[in-house]
Amino acid sequence: PSLFIGPRGSRCSVHVDTFGSHFWMLLFEGEKRWTIFPPEAAPLLRPSYAHGHDPLFSADVHDDAAAEADELLRRAPRWEGVLRAGECLFVPAGAPHAVLNLTHTAAISCNYVDSTNLEQVRGELRVAACTCPA
Repeated sequence: PSLFIGPRGSRCSVHVDTFGSHFWMLLFEGEKRWTIFPPEAAPLLRPSYAHGHDPLFSADVHDDAAAEADELLRRAPRWEGVLRAGECLFVPAGAPHAVLNLTHTAAISCNYVDSTNLEQVRGELRVAACTCPA
């Protein structure tokens, strides 16, 4: 598990959680605006693999003017919503997502593997073993 504590206005740009893991977050305090894209929308977010097998995305969902001007981003299907204290959110493996803290926040989260993403995780770990030998 991970503990996330952040001030109002702090954010996380579009990313995919590593190794094909699923993710959940339980928010204890505050509000977070989430944007979650289905995995098949990733090409519309302009991924770059220049720094390894985990993509970095240049799409900026936090800058309204830039997002409006970005034709590919506008075409990307997504779910947007606000997570409030006491609520839990699930992000499926491979789903690009971004977060903006609307207020001061405190949350706990966990990345995990189960039968629905086990093969994806195995594949990601094989790639990581080839690119980062011990």
